[in-house]
Amino acid sequence: MVLLHFKRSDHEDFLTELPSSTPVDDALQHIAQIHNKRMQIKRLVSSVEDLAKYGPQKSDAEQQAVLEEVESLTLEKDASVSETESEHADPTGQRQGVPPAERAAATLRECAVAATNVIDKKKAENRQQITMEEMKEAIDNIRGAVMIAYPMELPDYDPVRQNLENREDLSGKATSLSIIDPKESSLWWANKELLSGKLLSDYIGRNEKTKVIVKIQKRGGGAPQREPPVDQETQKAMMQFYYRRQEEMKKLEEAKDDNYLNAEWANPRALKSSLMGNNGNI
Repeated sequence: MVLLHFKRSDHEDFLTELPSSTPVDDALQHIAQIHNKRMQIKRLVSSVEDLAKYGPQKSDAEQQAVLEEVESLTLEKDASVSETESEHADPTGQRQGVPPAERAAATLRECAVAATNVIDKKKAENRQQITMEEMKEAIDNIRGAVMIAYPMELPDYDPVRQNLENREDLSGKATSLSIIDPKESSLWWANKELLSGKLLSDYIGRNEKTKVIVKIQKRGGGAPQREPPVDQETQKAMMQFYYRRQEEMKKLEEAKDDNYLNAEWANPRALKSSLMGNNGNI
């Protein structure tokens, strides 16, 4: 199996493997599916954390009412608002401010952390792959935690429910830019575009123990940016090293060349003085 290291940025990369005989189109589809599922889990985790803290989403009408109140500067504490609701009020005004019971909220948070660990980019550094199976399991665990917290189901417009039911509307949102459409994309390796209709082996050979870095670009967008010769951490360490060396060189240049003559070890009579014990005076 060929180990494919997909990199989109310093914060978006993962490992997956496929046989070298895999068609390029299938490899592109496979990588795009994993990437898009990772992005889905990121959005889901963010929404679940808000759900555990602030409760279900308000309807569009309720959110609009809040905005109108803010704009008219007539916000006053409503006596009908419960103590619990005021304590957990959503600062964005998008959620109801009534979180689930603490035990259920804790389960939601635990599942969110577990899902984050499944898609952690550090897995690539540790040569650990990400699979669709483990991501689907993480989503199912969150689904179960949501059902326990809200047995009567969340509102139809809640982003957690929409995510779990695969009916998010991302149009016009910044998050839509992170989605990869295989039909509009192409796979690249070693600054070469892997053409449709070819096999991976046509480019990387038949060695099933090969590891390659692949990227996905929009079709017609040209070659992706080349990988830097060193990673970001190594580059920082190198810059710190050269900075310290530069500072040391500056200090040496500022010091006089004959300053060493004042040192005790540079005195030609130092040995004689130490032996005679009278500073060399006769």
